[in-house]
Amino acid sequence: MKVSGGVRTSQESKNIAIVDITAYNTEEIKKLVARREEIIQVIMTMPDMVFRHVLLATYVNTKTCDEAMEYLDIRNRNKYFTLKRKAEESLDLILKGTTC
Repeated sequence: MKVSGGVRTSQESKNIAIVDITAYNTEEIKKLVARREEIIQVIMTMPDMVFRHVLLATYVNTKTCDEAMEYLDIRNRNKYFTLKRKAEESLDLILKGTTC
């Protein structure tokens, strides 16, 4: 049984909608890349190189904590999470405008 009805759209209308969505997504990607660069710049202001490396690995280069631990070659979870916590505290001080 064939069902008819609904709103018919031309192929041109479909193509225009796809181009509009693509243009929107491209702009959103540009905003996210700029935000990522801004985050990296803030992390790079940290005085401790180890803390910078842990935060970059955790939040920029990898998707999970396990991947970050492997990337950093840290086999002890407690050590990783201690470094991560200290790095986040240091970053928090920087964002609040004080120094370590």
